This record gives sequence, structure tokens and C-alpha cells, in this order.
Amino acid sequence: MAVTRRAHVGMELHAERRTWGAGLVMGLEEYLAIPYVLAAHAVRGPDGSWVCQLEYEELADCVAYARSPLDALDELEEERIGYITAHFEQGLPIPVPRPPIR
Repeated sequence: MAVTRRAHVGMELHAERRTWGAGLVMGLEEYLAIPYVLAAHAVRGPDGSWVCQLEYEELADCVAYARSPLDALDELEEERIGYITAHFEQGLPIPVPRPPIR
């Protein structure tokens, strides 16, 4: 008998894979392939200069700031990968607003 524990409503943790929704079983690679909506804003930095703020609003605290949108995107991707990997390894819920791109 496999040992499982409830990660959150609709999801069970099975060692390296999770069951989500209508029987969709996902590993870390699939979670990393989930497309999240990217929001971009021009905001004032602490020194008053304009910077690019990028965020995945569906992932809590997944935000990056930089003068260049490309630099902000690089930072944001590091944040996204770190967030998903940490949550997966700890058995914490990971938002799945849409299925992964395969």
C-alpha cells in the first residue's frame, strides 16, 4: 500500500508525483511546464527611477524588479523555478490554473 498524504484539496502527494484534478498525475517537470500569466508594470524604484516589475500573480511573492525587462524576466524565472521546486519538495500546494504545456 502506497503512503500518501493530502497536499491540498484535489491533490495527493505520491513520493515524486502528484495527482491533480481529474486524475492528472504530475511530477516536478510537469509543474515547471505550467504556463502562468505574466504581468509587467513600470514602477518607481526606491531611488525614484523607473524600473520594470514582472510578476506571476498566480504564484505568491513571485516578483522581480530590474531596469531591463529581460533582466527582470531572468530573475523572475529563477523565482518561479525556486518557488515550484521548494513547494513540490515540501509537499506544499502549487497553483495549477491551467494544465502544463507538453
